[in-house]
Amino acid sequence: MDEIMAEQKQQEELQQENEVLDKKQLKAAKKLEKKKRKQKNPDDLDGDEETVGGKILVFFVTIIIILIWLAIFAMLIKLDVGGFGSGVLAPVIKDVPYLNKILPDSVTEEVSTEDSQYAYTNLDDAINRIKELEIELADAQNSANSDADYITKSWIPISRMRQILRRKKKNGMRMLSFRKMLPI
Repeated sequence: MDEIMAEQKQQEELQQENEVLDKKQLKAAKKLEKKKRKQKNPDDLDGDEETVGGKILVFFVTIIIILIWLAIFAMLIKLDVGGFGSGVLAPVIKDVPYLNKILPDSVTEEVSTEDSQYAYTNLDDAINRIKELEIELADAQNSANSDADYITKSWIPISRMRQILRRKKKNGMRMLSFRKMLPI
């Protein structure tokens, strides 16, 4: 019996070895078949393998998507959605040569009006304007002084009147207290 069992074990081991060899041969056969298909049709590939052309295509599609997003952001800044273009970015990139082109038009107009240095074209106009302003200032100071004089002059009678009212009030209180003492 031991001999029969030993023979059965040997047969099972041989079957397992044959199965392993069959699997290896099957894999090798599949590889050969793939190679033959590649040689016949190099464009027909499995999904597992990528070619250089596929990688380049993915690269360009990625670049196009990034450019589309940049264009969307530039348009949102140019249209000043949420005040982001004029409030946040304008102070930062108004002096950068090509980036300032995406700023809203209102920001660029404000910058151009700020660049004009003076409101006068020549020195004589500026001096004449300064003299006019000095005359207006002197008139305003004279007016302020005359108003202060008027206030102090009118204050004197008012203070006298207050003194009189205080005296009358004191005297009136005395009169009231005196009347209370007299029997009627």
